[in-house]
Amino acid sequence: MRYILKTALLLLYGISTWAAPEITSDVKRIDFGTYPANVEKHHVFTLTNTGDATLKILNIRQTCGCSKAELAVNELEPGKSTELSLYIKAESVAGPYSKNVFIQTNDPKTRYLMLSLNGNSVPLVTVKPKDKIYAGTLKPGSKWQQEFILELTKNKVGFDTPQLEGHPAETTLEKLSELQYKLTLSLTARPDSPERFHIKLKLPINSPANWKPIEITIMGRIAQ
Repeated sequence: MRYILKTALLLLYGISTWAAPEITSDVKRIDFGTYPANVEKHHVFTLTNTGDATLKILNIRQTCGCSKAELAVNELEPGKSTELSLYIKAESVAGPYSKNVFIQTNDPKTRYLMLSLNGNSVPLVTVKPKDKIYAGTLKPGSKWQQEFILELTKNKVGFDTPQLEGHPAETTLEKLSELQYKLTLSLTARPDSPERFHIKLKLPINSPANWKPIEITIMGRIAQ
């Protein structure tokens, strides 16, 4: 009698440990190819529970703010599927990229399912040397100047008047060629300004349409 009871318990234990959820995806890697950076890209992945117990999707971890996720259902019974939409936001990344998204589940064999989004997002304008500059520590009354080269990937790009926020400054925009402009920012360190200054320069794009303004940030200090 004890042997029969022990065998029954072992069988029951074996079944309970064997039954488990299992997550699978129809694909794990998507390549969006080369496209204009102002286009939002997305793909719908199909997630399926191919196991024998309820699958719980506990979290979706993204590796950068350039992506976003929309999940239809976060619990799946055995054999059921759901859709996961993953997006690369417009003008959130420039150049070739590979972004991973991790799906956290209660699948004992796959705690994190990795999905990959790849592509080449081509910006309309590239700012050189870079779009964030540290001007250092300036003496009151001293002048500081920085030139930015704007490299274009299309002809006939039209710009509006540069907009400035923060410390007063002057800007000039000069066309060097069909695919290159020079943007110059000049400022005089004002003694009545706060010790730390932060300038945000926005250069609106009139044409082609549906592009965000170019944004350049200059930070620095004024000696007190």
